[in-house]
Amino acid sequence: MTAPDRSDTAAAEAAATAGAPAAEAAASPAPGAGAGDSVGAGIVSIVLATLFFGVMDASIKWLSESYPVPQVTFFRALFGLVPFLPIILGTGGGALRLNRPVPVLLRSLLAPAAMLCIFGSFSLLPLAEATTIAFGAPILMAALGVPLLGERVGWRRWTAILVGFVGVLIAARPNGMTLSAGAALALGGMVLYSLLMVWGRLLTRTDSATGLSFYAMLTTTAIMACALPWFWVTPTWADLGIMAMMGMSGGVAVYFLTRAFQLAPVAVLSPFDYLNLPVATFTGWLIWRELPAEHVWWGAAVIIASGLFIVYRENRTGRA
Repeated sequence: MTAPDRSDTAAAEAAATAGAPAAEAAASPAPGAGAGDSVGAGIVSIVLATLFFGVMDASIKWLSESYPVPQVTFFRALFGLVPFLPIILGTGGGALRLNRPVPVLLRSLLAPAAMLCIFGSFSLLPLAEATTIAFGAPILMAALGVPLLGERVGWRRWTAILVGFVGVLIAARPNGMTLSAGAALALGGMVLYSLLMVWGRLLTRTDSATGLSFYAMLTTTAIMACALPWFWVTPTWADLGIMAMMGMSGGVAVYFLTRAFQLAPVAVLSPFDYLNLPVATFTGWLIWRELPAEHVWWGAAVIIASGLFIVYRENRTGRA
């Protein structure tokens, strides 16, 4: 998740989560992407993005042990604006011009809600478990693309989508029908993030992904700043440094993620996005001595298999 953070991931966002960032980068490729593919450089870029997302996710979980989630969300968004500055300056502010400002603003309001859910799940669940549930975002996006974007989906892909949701339920519901608070937050974050990304796909037909990402992060910063008087805990200098690292790692991860999908085809890169799970597993074990329960591994296997099949079908049929 890592998802939300897995990010707002064109933007990365939300945090931190895993499969979702790749889904958005693929949704808004740079003009001419695919015409001079450099597969090796693309793979290196997505691996670097995964590592930076891992740093962001671990920082979020670490900070949420001592600081309220709204405050962590504020600093994630605030420092997440920093990597946008070179892009904005390089385009003379052109990247921020909007053709449809009202829909962009309304979409941006989903970003803080998604981040709060995802970051809250990080504070309650092992990193690997939260990341696994976040893997359901691209699968949900494939389903939402039918009513919201008018995409066509055949019976094979619908089957893969349903199987993927079964995998999410396996990962999220270890005790029969009992759903933990952390799993509920992860599922809520996955749904909000998926809506955010599908809406982003629609808006990138008229506005830039950079603009959508910047305004989502700016909106999150402003809304969370209003909440700070009720949640503020004065950070130490060391923790302030971790907060800066958290936000800027997310921004750098988005840069490498976007670059990866400019250099190589989606079908080649998408499997590498699942590296988020071993990264989250290793980080969780190294810092918190967490290891995923058996149901998480089974759920991850089902989700990954269905997700890769969806990518395969999209590549084979040429459907978005």
